[in-house]
Amino acid sequence: MSVVARTPERTTLVRAVCVREWREAIGNKLLVGMTLLPPVVILGTGVLAVAAAAINPPSERDIQALYSAAPAVRGLDPVDAVQGFIATYFLILFMLIPTVVPLTMAIYSVIGEKSMRTLEPLLATPVGVGDLLFAKSLASTVPSVIVTWTAYAFYLTSVVLLGSRAAVNAVTAPRWVLAILVMVPLL
Repeated sequence: MSVVARTPERTTLVRAVCVREWREAIGNKLLVGMTLLPPVVILGTGVLAVAAAAINPPSERDIQALYSAAPAVRGLDPVDAVQGFIATYFLILFMLIPTVVPLTMAIYSVIGEKSMRTLEPLLATPVGVGDLLFAKSLASTVPSVIVTWTAYAFYLTSVVLLGSRAAVNAVTAPRWVLAILVMVPLL
């Protein structure tokens, strides 16, 4: 009677590749730095801009330009209107994080496999090419979603602490919360 080795299930193989990718990524300081750089820059700049808008009152020309560009804020206090506008502007930049971070991780994944000479042995494993590509995509997407959600949580907390009511309303607007929670994983 011959014994035939059973191939592990696809989910087990995909999970194994993801865990391997995450271990390698966490062990690489350059990759961790490049992964965290975009959210830190966007978050830091956004918080500073909202705080600066509270300290430096806008000029009359800036207020008129804002009111003509966004008539919905016409009834607000000028400082509140500017903070709300700035807070919304930086929310748009948060949508870049889930596109830049996975790209950085995916590029490193392929280059790292090639330079460490582990690509050929990896291709010889029972993981199919489709499953391997799916696992590597998932391994770069999941951290980017977590990083984006965490950066948004920090931004929201900072705006609540430093910003006006208009800025808080802009950051917690249902369309933006929905975009962060639903669209970010889809990007």
